[in-house]
Amino acid sequence: MRRSEAWLLIASLLVALGLYLQVQPGDKIEREREFSVPLQVVGLEPKFAAREVPSSVLLLATGTEEELRVFDTRQVEASVSMTRAVPGEGEYAVRLNVPTRANVRVTARDPVIRITVEERTVKRIDVELEPVGSLSPLYSYGGASFQPMQVTVSGPASMMEQVAHVRAILNLEDAQPKGAYALNLEALDTSRRPVAGVSIEPKQVTVSPVIFTAPTSRNLFVQLRTKGQLAFGYEVKSYTITPNMALASGEPDLMARQSGVMTEPIDISDLKADKSFDVKLVSPEGVSLSPERVRVTLIIGRASGS
Repeated sequence: MRRSEAWLLIASLLVALGLYLQVQPGDKIEREREFSVPLQVVGLEPKFAAREVPSSVLLLATGTEEELRVFDTRQVEASVSMTRAVPGEGEYAVRLNVPTRANVRVTARDPVIRITVEERTVKRIDVELEPVGSLSPLYSYGGASFQPMQVTVSGPASMMEQVAHVRAILNLEDAQPKGAYALNLEALDTSRRPVAGVSIEPKQVTVSPVIFTAPTSRNLFVQLRTKGQLAFGYEVKSYTITPNMALASGEPDLMARQSGVMTEPIDISDLKADKSFDVKLVSPEGVSLSPERVRVTLIIGRASGS
């Protein structure tokens, strides 16, 4: 075959291949799709704990566009078997469990991962409740009760050396009177930074915050009360009260009924001259006053026409 004929044959084959690819249905062309699934550790003896285990692994699904569209990645499971694990660093193969009805091929991006195995350490640690945020001005926070008050923390010995606290965070902005809340727990080091790679049992505590209606406050005028009679022919020309207002605080419904605050009765029997008194204020039940005492000065003079 002459060289010109050979080149003509090659060109014809390339054209035929291009035409063949053009007429192939698009749904037969394979594509790839990345997704991640949680990684499970199976078979590890209770006396051991694994470090640096990734929470998930990246997988690759290969199939046609339609096959990938109907493929449910949630049905795929990934695990590493650590039945024969011993302390130290080792390589472990990622095992995949893919539904048999799936028409796609699934592989792990990293089919082998490195995991460190250590002796497992266990501690019992008291739970610390940390309130954050602010309540509505209508409420006040009076502490909280929670159960359990102590939990079990376990994990690799090197990580457990760092664990000093177990904390639950109560967000007061979401709290309501008579509410009960299940709060997640986290392990902290001495600087109160989270410690990863350890387990807490139980994982939550039930918290019942003490929340009550907050007292409201407002200023009330002080009103003078007296008892007895001045000396014959004398009268109170004027008086001053210092301060003349007191800050009253109490439950909202109780405060709505308060119009003023009274002094204890001042005995003016037989007075003929000006006099000052240090007088206690009468606090209605359930209401607190500030200040609790005032200074009253009476200006006394002869009655008109006497």
